[in-house]
Amino acid sequence: MTSLLRRVWVSAGPRIAVALPVFVVWSIYLIASGGWGAWVRDLRGLTGLMVAALLLMLVAVMSTYRRSAATLDHRDALGRLASSTQEFCLILRPFGRDGRVVVPDTRVNNLLSRWANPNLTLEQVVAHAARTALNHPTYAIVDQARFLAPPGPTYLRVPDPEWQRVAQRLIARAHSIVLVLPPDPDMRAGFSWEIEEIVRAGVQHRVIIVLPPPDQDVHGHYSALQRASLLLAALGGSGRQDDVDPFTVYEYELQLSASTVVLKCTQGHQVHAWSMRPTELPRGRRRAREAVASTSYVPALAEAIVDTERELLGLDFGVRYPRVQDV
Repeated sequence: MTSLLRRVWVSAGPRIAVALPVFVVWSIYLIASGGWGAWVRDLRGLTGLMVAALLLMLVAVMSTYRRSAATLDHRDALGRLASSTQEFCLILRPFGRDGRVVVPDTRVNNLLSRWANPNLTLEQVVAHAARTALNHPTYAIVDQARFLAPPGPTYLRVPDPEWQRVAQRLIARAHSIVLVLPPDPDMRAGFSWEIEEIVRAGVQHRVIIVLPPPDQDVHGHYSALQRASLLLAALGGSGRQDDVDPFTVYEYELQLSASTVVLKCTQGHQVHAWSMRPTELPRGRRRAREAVASTSYVPALAEAIVDTERELLGLDFGVRYPRVQDV
């Protein structure tokens, strides 16, 4: 629900927040002055224009928002994966932080989009990139009580006592592992455990790190950039963030530019970084300013996923995923 409200607010919330109070105050003034008859008569004038504008905003929001999708019981998904060789992308992020960051969806450019700001969560952007790159589905873990989520990734419902076992199996089986970092500094113990499990599985070279866009929250992006440097150092060591060498973290911080938003670990323990060039929003949306949008992320993410495929090229399924039978 929080993710839904955030996307609706980004889409048209500021416009509605201004237009609705003006409409209410104007309506109260008309009714107080001449009763309901005056309000009805003014539907041919200013009141009618306000009603039309509010309805147009509502229609624009509804037309650009894709209905939430049902989450899936983890046993159904794991059962299918156990009997198939289908590869997939896995999203990991601090618990409770899914859908925290939304970016403009510049693929939508029509008349209605002038009245709303179509947007996608970073998780949806990752799912779109995985489909674009290799036609891979994308999975993510959510709480057992969550039955609806934004469309894009397939969200797996997992009860608390079982989430580590499920995460362990998915990490060992994933073609690409995307770590989505929110702008707030809280890493959470569960997320730290997942980083350690990636190292235990020996799949650090499949990790892609996604940072929030720098144009929305400069301080939040800088905080995520620092945490990305810490994660890179942990992935190159034992996986435990408490054990990393501060000098190694500092070296990574020097390598990453202030506009970095996508990072890819390689088999040679190198790091590829993509810096985002802002995309100009269509005229009429946020005064046609430039912003880091979905079309800024997708090419970089798709390239990072294809890089992983190049490293695995020529290897059969059993060699690609040697630890699948162990978990």
